[in-house]
Amino acid sequence: MKRKKTKDPAGRTAPDIPVDIREVALSDEIFAEPEISLRERLIKNISFKDRSLKSAVLEACILKRVSFARCNLRGLRLKDVRLVECDFANVNAIGMKPSALSL
Repeated sequence: MKRKKTKDPAGRTAPDIPVDIREVALSDEIFAEPEISLRERLIKNISFKDRSLKSAVLEACILKRVSFARCNLRGLRLKDVRLVECDFANVNAIGMKPSALSL
């Protein structure tokens, strides 16, 4: 799979995200689950606001206009994730493990 080349500030490693990343269609069943795990997906216009999640694992993803405002995240792992216009206001993220996070 080809990876998109982006210009990142000096000293920062660019996230390893596929060029042909697909948008994920999130259903109500996925939102009902206390654990979320997604890889190589574009996630847009979604709100986890005021939710309590046992864990959220995102790898090689792009999040656009995703809200985690006032969310309780007991386990959050972000690997090679690009955040665009995301809201983490007043989030409680215990055990956060960022890796190659791009803002």
